[in-house]
Amino acid sequence: MFLRWMVRGAVKGVDFGIWKSIKPSQLVCPLDVHVARVAKHFNLLQRPGNDWLAAKSLPKT
Repeated sequence: MFLRWMVRGAVKGVDFGIWKSIKPSQLVCPLDVHVARVAKHFNLLQRPGNDWLAAKSLPKT
């Protein structure tokens, strides 16, 4: 969350957007057991393992 606050622009007044060297598109959702379980439940993740490739394959919204 900290990286998200520092990188994304303050469109809605919550994010600071002061780190200009990192693009918001470079951020990756931290994939733990619980996030993976929910992502698989909603068919957002099809990989069997919870690894780096699985985290990168999550859709960005």
